[in-house]
Amino acid sequence: MPVIEEISSHAAIQDFKMKRLINNIAKVIFILIIALVVTNVPGAVVDGLSQSQVNLLQSNILYFDSSNYACSGSTSAGNSLDSWMQAEAIMESGNNPKSNSGDLAYGKYQIIPSTWEGYAVAFYPPAEKYPTANLAPSNIQDALVYLANIPVYKEFNGDPFWLAVNWYSPTDDQYYPNKNAPGLNAIPDPGAGNKTTVFDYATSIANAVSTGNLNNTTLSSVSLSYSSAPNFSTYLAQDGGAPTARTSTATSLTSNNCSSSLANDCQIGSGSSKTVTGPNAAILCEAEQYSGIYYLWGGGHGYNSFRLKCPESSISAAASTSTASNPGNCATDCSGLVSVAVDAVYNQDFNWIVSETNGAMEGGGSQYWQQIPISQAQAGDIVTHYAPGDGHVEIVESVNGNTVYTFGSHEPGVQTGPATPPGNINYWNGGAWRYIGPGSNS
Repeated sequence: MPVIEEISSHAAIQDFKMKRLINNIAKVIFILIIALVVTNVPGAVVDGLSQSQVNLLQSNILYFDSSNYACSGSTSAGNSLDSWMQAEAIMESGNNPKSNSGDLAYGKYQIIPSTWEGYAVAFYPPAEKYPTANLAPSNIQDALVYLANIPVYKEFNGDPFWLAVNWYSPTDDQYYPNKNAPGLNAIPDPGAGNKTTVFDYATSIANAVSTGNLNNTTLSSVSLSYSSAPNFSTYLAQDGGAPTARTSTATSLTSNNCSSSLANDCQIGSGSSKTVTGPNAAILCEAEQYSGIYYLWGGGHGYNSFRLKCPESSISAAASTSTASNPGNCATDCSGLVSVAVDAVYNQDFNWIVSETNGAMEGGGSQYWQQIPISQAQAGDIVTHYAPGDGHVEIVESVNGNTVYTFGSHEPGVQTGPATPPGNINYWNGGAWRYIGPGSNS
């Protein structure tokens, strides 16, 4: 399947690259402005909670910061750009660097000559001496595709679905982040031999990144040798360096201090330490890093701007300086903590809030939350409360009969941590919800 993209001149490539850079800068500036406005809104509103609801929470649920929360096990940094490239190599050519499909697409990733030339000029000049991809060594092909897609990776927050959309039919990435957009159901350029819709193509790639397998071939069997390509490190630096690894896949764990949901070995303490269980236990593991940091309304919303203020490396020390009057850069509100945790684990930058009418998660990506019986909720699932003008969410540790053990960002003046005593099942009238989106094991 050829890449459907025509870039015919050096000037056009430079214009393409500059427009994308300006667009990304504008996005960051806009997010920062919104973050500044949100985090400075006065008052004691708690994710939409009324003062009466805040009083109810204060009178019925007491909170404390537990310093004995720790996550066992080790992790390794993942990189979904690598996994995406491996999936594309299998999808496009069966991992054959010499492939000539006969439809003007060549090499391991089936790139048409004009696109090959354009990417070479813009991102990796050593590839210019090869007129088509199949004539270039495999490491040159890997280097060009890796470098050319770093800006795409950053623009779409590493989501392999949108990386695949951009590769297969670049104009359709206009629908980001709406994966249900009707336009994705079209077959791009069927005259070139394409038979697959954009949605089906991208879904196949995203599922492959999640499972580590495509067409009965493991992604790990695809060798990537871009690091050995001539002057690769020089052009990597010019491209802004390798993208931050935050995506959890079947063979590549998250880069935080907790084990991924594949391991289920984050130690929590709801009265006593125990091993958590659940397909999304890593969400709880990630959230626990914020234990002891005071609540901040609006905190945690907009992952990119949040990470500019609160890099992963600063989280562990944030509680020591966080106060009720000055929560600090790593403070979140209730839904912000969920958003931060899900993005850090599964690289899905969505800005969720709780519906005031049914307790469902609202906002981009809300379709990735599936309601489940509270009795079946496990670590990393969420429970919600709603009333007119009110909305609250916390992350489940475990459920025992009518008792729901949760961890969350609770309200102003209170530290993030477990609820004690734990809440009653009747309080969580919005029910329990499970993340089933990209990267999850659900």
